[in-house]
Amino acid sequence: LSDEYERRWRDGDGMKPQDIPTLYAVLLPWRDGMLSSAESPRDDTLDVESVLKKVERYMKAGLFADDHIRTYNILLHVMSKQNIKGFSNATKALELAEEQIYQPMLRRSKHNPNDIQHHPNCETIYHLVGLLGRTSFIQAPDRVDAYLSTLQGWYQQTRASNHRPTAQLYCAVMEAHSRCNRKTHLVPRRIQQLFQQMKAVLGEGKNDDEGDSELVASYNRTCHALAECQDPNACDIARSILDEMCHEYFVNDKHNFKPTQQTFGSILIAYGRAKRSKEAEALFDRMEQLAEESGDDSFRPGTICYNDLIW
Repeated sequence: LSDEYERRWRDGDGMKPQDIPTLYAVLLPWRDGMLSSAESPRDDTLDVESVLKKVERYMKAGLFADDHIRTYNILLHVMSKQNIKGFSNATKALELAEEQIYQPMLRRSKHNPNDIQHHPNCETIYHLVGLLGRTSFIQAPDRVDAYLSTLQGWYQQTRASNHRPTAQLYCAVMEAHSRCNRKTHLVPRRIQQLFQQMKAVLGEGKNDDEGDSELVASYNRTCHALAECQDPNACDIARSILDEMCHEYFVNDKHNFKPTQQTFGSILIAYGRAKRSKEAEALFDRMEQLAEESGDDSFRPGTICYNDLIW
């Protein structure tokens, strides 16, 4: 059906008013269906470049006029999640994302972050950072920091919720540093700085329970990013985060801070990479102790933690 409408545009036949709802009924599920394809790994990954050309034709015809941002963000989401058909390396994928999606978004909005209909938002930056984090570019850490700084500037200017940095974005920046930063001795400290910034931002304008519920999901990602570091001091920072969670859960009775098997597992990995087996063993014993003292078997080491002891 969409091909038929494209033929009409090409041949100058135009469109009837009743055609628009019909075409939207076809195109919106097609566009939104790309999200589900990004979350399920498949061999027949989307040819994003071809999809982008098709989307651009639809936009020129007046479709997606009120939803440019969502359409582009879906494409960036697909690119950050999947291997991209037709691209031999991450460089080409990143060039497409930045030059054919991000930069045109800025031009359409005339670089005005108050134009929320066309200007990039936090989700846009999150996907670009995620894509950079999948590369091994030497410049990736500086570039993800620059993206975060840009978004922080937009938020300071507009105070718009869609420009407000999220916990997920801070975690994606941490992960990019952990994977790509060659200055390994600087990575743990940078992750710690980002973690503190994240907590400060998440606490703005929220009561404690709301802030905790949004924050706690990022603790495990932070610990995992530290566990991937090559610096031996990373495990100490990761352990301090675990200790903070335990304090909030056991002392302050904040149940949203309850450490999980993934939390403990990340610390075990970090100790293993630092060749600090005694401390890993002590943490394993501490989990058994917590299970006995609290009567909560979820603290007892499970398969995840046993696997994380295989260094």
